[in-house]
Amino acid sequence: MPLVTVADVLHTALTPLPGGYTLAAGEKGLLHEVTWTVTARPSSPIFPVLKPGELALAAAPALHQLDPPASLPTLLAWLAERDAAGLVLRGAFAPAERDAALAAADAHKIPLVLVGEEIHLADVERAVTMLVRERRDDFYNRTAALQEVQFQLADGAPTGRGASLDTIVRTLADLTHAPAALSGAPPALELHHLALPRKTLGGPAATMAELTRLWTRLGAQALAAWQAPAGLAGARATEPPVLTLDAGPGSVLLVAPVLVRERPAAALLLAVPDPPAAIDALTLARTAGVCALEMARSQAVAVAETRTEQRLRGEFLTDLLNHVPGVGDELLLARARALGMEIAPAYAVALVSVTPPGPEVAGTHPAADEPLLEAAAQALLPAVRDSGALFQVLGRRLAVLWPVGTRSAPPRGPVDPPERLLRLAADLQRYLAEHNGHRAAGGVGRAHPGVSGAARARQEAEQALWSAWHLFGGDYLCNYTDLGIYRLLLPLRDHHRSELRAFYEETLGALAPADSDGNGTAGPHAKLLETLDAFLAHGGNHSETAKALILHRNTLSYRLDRIAEVTGLDLNDPAVRFRAQVALCVRRIMQA
Repeated sequence: MPLVTVADVLHTALTPLPGGYTLAAGEKGLLHEVTWTVTARPSSPIFPVLKPGELALAAAPALHQLDPPASLPTLLAWLAERDAAGLVLRGAFAPAERDAALAAADAHKIPLVLVGEEIHLADVERAVTMLVRERRDDFYNRTAALQEVQFQLADGAPTGRGASLDTIVRTLADLTHAPAALSGAPPALELHHLALPRKTLGGPAATMAELTRLWTRLGAQALAAWQAPAGLAGARATEPPVLTLDAGPGSVLLVAPVLVRERPAAALLLAVPDPPAAIDALTLARTAGVCALEMARSQAVAVAETRTEQRLRGEFLTDLLNHVPGVGDELLLARARALGMEIAPAYAVALVSVTPPGPEVAGTHPAADEPLLEAAAQALLPAVRDSGALFQVLGRRLAVLWPVGTRSAPPRGPVDPPERLLRLAADLQRYLAEHNGHRAAGGVGRAHPGVSGAARARQEAEQALWSAWHLFGGDYLCNYTDLGIYRLLLPLRDHHRSELRAFYEETLGALAPADSDGNGTAGPHAKLLETLDAFLAHGGNHSETAKALILHRNTLSYRLDRIAEVTGLDLNDPAVRFRAQVALCVRRIMQA
């Protein structure tokens, strides 16, 4: 769930500027997250570095003055490929490309925002970055306040479920400066806990009576959305989906389910001005998670023995494996403490699966692999229980979190995965292959320190698992530390695929296009490509290459000459050979 959206930028940062703005197209992308801004340069490439979530700023006259002029439809497609948040364009764009630009923005869901010539891009950049900074600081303060509430409820004397939920709802109202309430259990969903903020921003807040009337009118709509077949599919108690319900002119009702034992046990609601700020929706979702934990804890059942706590523990481990370092660190630590868990100084991660990573196959579901993965964890957990290893099913993969280091001697940076984890991953792979009657593969990442260490180790394990399936054919355990040059290339395959393709085509495209048959048999120069691969694999040694290919040395020399003739590469140059070897690695990634 984003912290700042394009809609937030338009409403909060751009509206106050002289002349305001016009949303020309791309309305379906208004909920894209905005992480920062990037301003176009006066020469090509106009955006040399652009990260996902960045809002691009450009001046239309500057685009026209480039040599050759930048095409706005092409630029919008390029931004979409790199997951940019949107494009703010100063000045009028060329009439000839207007229709194509609007169509491209709508097709790629990239908001195209126009501002007048009287507005300087530096002012836009300043307003947007200030908004992002303020929202980050505000969210940090909000998470710290929620953390303090969790500490009080976990460590303080019992005050009763009603009193503790009142505290949570009052905290939500004060943090968001908006009226908040918590309902009872479905289907009635009557309001039991209501709170007004001590301070309001942007006008008077709704009264408790008005909030009750709104919920009486809109509660059934929220319940119907949650009871729909896919209404809460994949929802987590710690960060449930937030509904935005029309509450009348100028206001909306944000509603989140409080999930206990996988079902809505209550509804948490917040009355805010329209359009709602993304930070308020995010705060509401996090507060609903606090309510879920408190409601589960108050049931007076041993925490580890309840399905709710087991699910919350699993969701915590999932969040730990996906954690982004920054403002959520303290909240994650607070959740661990509330669950009776202690985050290790560092974690290494292993992933095993019986299904290759990639698009889901029609007629299958990720849950189909869960029983087998859970059985593997149950079978092998006793052998490593003393290690403190944690098992968690993530879709079609079984993740193993392996704690590394001690509080007195934590690792200062990434270290190789422990041998016991490598052996466990190999045992899990064998178990899955034997009981699945098919292939299984695994990937192991290095150990990383800090609260976000598990997530970094998981990302490396993901790359190793992908390589085990797509580069090594499955039935393979891949250690991230053994990936070599692929460690640099794999992160580029999703967001910089066009650059990878261009590099390959410029280097070896004359031998075989990047989109030809991946087994190396397509095209008139397939044998030359095979020969080059073997030649480079044997370090340029003619004798060993000829032996591996079962060729006469004269035949090998002829093929190498042909490769040089077709590609223009001087294979006697070590730098050229290295470039060719990288290009072959790129080809394997693109054809996987």
